[in-house]
Amino acid sequence: MGTATIRIPGEKRDMKEIITDLIDEYVERRKETLEILSKPEWLEAIEQGKAEVAKGGQEK
Repeated sequence: MGTATIRIPGEKRDMKEIITDLIDEYVERRKETLEILSKPEWLEAIEQGKAEVAKGGQEK
């Protein structure tokens, strides 16, 4: 994972509020991925696909 530099303007904000905003933004950007991964059938499909790739994709 890469690093990022965050520049905080001179406004006086509570650190808790800043961190909450950053977490909310992170979750919003990854919302679709989180929704997909929260469904058990997707996990099974991903695991099956990985197994097929490991075997050379011969099974269908």
